[in-house]
Amino acid sequence: MSVGNLHLKLVEAHLTHDVKKLGRMDPYCKIVCRDFHWKSNADKNGSKKPVWHDQEFDIDVKYMGDDIYYKLFDEDHGKDEKIGDGGCKISTFCAEPEMDMWMDIEYKGKKAGKVRFESKWSPAEEAGKEEHEGMMAEAQAALIALAKKKKELEEEFESVNATIAEHEASHEGRLAAVAGDYDMAAFEEAKAQAWATYHEKEAQINKERDLAQEAKQDAEAAMAQRVREAAEARDAKDKEIAELEVKAAADKEQALADIEAGKIAAAEGHEHKVQAVKDEVAAQAAEDEAAYESVAGEIKVIAERLLELNEKMQEKLTALTNL
Repeated sequence: MSVGNLHLKLVEAHLTHDVKKLGRMDPYCKIVCRDFHWKSNADKNGSKKPVWHDQEFDIDVKYMGDDIYYKLFDEDHGKDEKIGDGGCKISTFCAEPEMDMWMDIEYKGKKAGKVRFESKWSPAEEAGKEEHEGMMAEAQAALIALAKKKKELEEEFESVNATIAEHEASHEGRLAAVAGDYDMAAFEEAKAQAWATYHEKEAQINKERDLAQEAKQDAEAAMAQRVREAAEARDAKDKEIAELEVKAAADKEQALADIEAGKIAAAEGHEHKVQAVKDEVAAQAAEDEAAYESVAGEIKVIAERLLELNEKMQEKLTALTNL
């Protein structure tokens, strides 16, 4: 069952990995999500900063925990070369109704640039699923919080890298300043103190990074749990609807059977009435036939007597004539 429609638009990319030794790249993008596959047009001579126009598509989202992958290639007359790829949960694009996001691209484990998508999320509106929608809203809120935390961790990571670079840059100057001192013992002590400070800072940074990673993992686990609970609620509601549909179909069949039985009973009653009328007509016809036979018999007797009388009268008339 669909949980909503995700409309994605491929806008542009800033690439750091160039597969062309000569000439300019013609980048295009492929999208894969469960059974969904989509391929964009290539930006001819787009090179490291391709821009696409009217390259958009819709995905019928079945499960918020599905993975969506984007892969960028250089279109070539021979064999298309891979520029880089990336992926995330499809729920990343469903955190808000409309989003404009730059997604990381990697090539063989190293950063290869970013690609920009614009998204529009339209959740499915299903009556009687307030609890499911509430859980999905919580999951989306968790995704937003996780995305915010991720951004904070990335900023902190960049800050840590900058601090490390600053410390490394300061080592040479500090060592040079110490080297001017003729007291080698003081020089070695200062050098050791500098390295100790550096290692202490490095340990602190690593600890903070580990804590941040643990917080990220906890947030991801909580989000995954909410998504699982939302999916279970959805499945339970789907099962309930399916059971209601089966019962409705059975009730329909029973009603049709009752109607058919009523038709048969009515037809049998009609046949009984027709037979009764036929029997009455036959009886009446028999009575009429008997009456006809009786009257016909009487008429025959009278006719015979009249004929006999007529013959006698004829004989008498003949005798009278002979006189």
